[in-house]
Amino acid sequence: MRRFSKWVRRFFLAVICAALLHASWNALVKGGADKRMNMGAVVLGHVPLALVALPFVPMPALASLPYLLVGIILHFGYQIFLLRSYEKGDLTQVYPIARGSAPLMVALFSVVVLGVHLSGIEVVAIVVIGVGILSLALVRQADGLRNGKAARLALVTGLFID
Repeated sequence: MRRFSKWVRRFFLAVICAALLHASWNALVKGGADKRMNMGAVVLGHVPLALVALPFVPMPALASLPYLLVGIILHFGYQIFLLRSYEKGDLTQVYPIARGSAPLMVALFSVVVLGVHLSGIEVVAIVVIGVGILSLALVRQADGLRNGKAARLALVTGLFID
């Protein structure tokens, strides 16, 4: 039991650290005058850490390389559309739509394509998330107009998260 609680504490600490990192780099992108440069700094900021870790990890199996390549392409698409979303709208609108739409798209795909049956509480949860995202998409800018372009780009970004 003691070993389990130690694992839980480490897991909790890792989750908190990940949340702090996400909040930090999103604040960097949001607060900067040049969103493209800041996003580039966030994306490329991982490279030195990866290069330091590279000698200590084994090479991926050849069979995994197509999956790795697809993952790289999807992550690149995510970064591009997230940046475009940030250029058109505010992070407080764009990021929740992008991140919140992904579980909705997964649920829809699971039901329609995979034939998954959802329980009543799962359907309620999906509807609540959907209403929350819709409310964000309808937010008005300072000029009183809706920012549909940013919301649409954020939804496309959500496709890359899946």
